[in-house]
Amino acid sequence: MEKQQEKAEFDPSFENDILAVQQRRHLLYCLSTYASPMPLPSIADQLTTWEGKFDTNTEYLQRRLQIYDSLYYNHIPVLSAEGLISYDQQDDMVMRGGAIEQSRSAIEDRLSTELSSLLRAERNTVESDNWMVHR
Repeated sequence: MEKQQEKAEFDPSFENDILAVQQRRHLLYCLSTYASPMPLPSIADQLTTWEGKFDTNTEYLQRRLQIYDSLYYNHIPVLSAEGLISYDQQDDMVMRGGAIEQSRSAIEDRLSTELSSLLRAERNTVESDNWMVHR
């Protein structure tokens, strides 16, 4: 399967279920905040940074792989089926789907409630003595 197909329209009745899952929300934040398409490894890296609190590079890298696998196997299929994203497996790229515009306000509302903690995680990464050790 080269590219997962997306629905033409997003069903708002699923919005709470989809946005209730942190990794799905954070993936949508990435696509709303950064360029789209975005490589899945870059999304996994950003979500790992936002999760924060790693004492060693090894812990960070292990968690990043877990997040990548979780996105790939669990969350991308759901978001793609709802038309919120499109995934190109061959290039390992994720892009905004046609239905994301219909849920933009809900995504932005949730982001506004989490923004300070996400920025704090970013700041902790930059301020760490070793950029690869995330606190």
